[in-house]
Amino acid sequence: MKRSSGFTLIELLVVIAIIAILAAILFPVFARAREKARQTSCLSNQKQIMLGILAYAQDYDERFPPYRWNQDPPPSVWIDRDNSAAMNRHFWAESIEPYLKNINILFCPSGQVDADTLSGGKRYLTYAYNGKMHCTKMAEFKSVANKIAIGDIGERITGRTPVGYVENWFIWTSNDSAQTWSQYMWWSSIHNGGGNYAYVDGHAKFLGSNDASLGPVIGTSDPKLIGDQTGSWFPGS
Repeated sequence: MKRSSGFTLIELLVVIAIIAILAAILFPVFARAREKARQTSCLSNQKQIMLGILAYAQDYDERFPPYRWNQDPPPSVWIDRDNSAAMNRHFWAESIEPYLKNINILFCPSGQVDADTLSGGKRYLTYAYNGKMHCTKMAEFKSVANKIAIGDIGERITGRTPVGYVENWFIWTSNDSAQTWSQYMWWSSIHNGGGNYAYVDGHAKFLGSNDASLGPVIGTSDPKLIGDQTGSWFPGS
């Protein structure tokens, strides 16, 4: 009787090894491709958010939304990362919600939270707002194609000095008369080493976490912002 041929143990091990090598090569490629798709979706979110911000400005004497205001009641709907227990702090996203068709665009698809993630009944923002836009007249912003308005929130990385302080806005706030409070953070690397940022003119693009236009990481005690950051965030320059 003729025996049917089959794979030997060595042949099976070789095939398994080849599959494992291919998987090790392709899985990171697939992961980057999936993240690229989420990055594109995030970019679309920010463009739509900017349309909401610009629509708000047209309805309010060409002034941009406030970054934050205190009002009680009603209770706040967005959590303040600086004081999560505060119930009377309302943020910029609340101002523009009536101009958005879908609240889900306020959440980055690569973020760890979504519209259903609550803390004490409040949601987490995954995009931050340029504090220098706080109730500022649109006409005060020059070179609007180079002025960052919103972007992916950065990371609080404990292994670095200073530790990134993460909030719902970037940079000084316009209602800080002393002009001594500066946002410092490690810029977002959520999308393959960088983050998305939308500009005052409405366009959005990806920037690496070390992009010069984001500026340096600085401490809250610094009275001035230095480097390229000044040109990217401040109205008149």
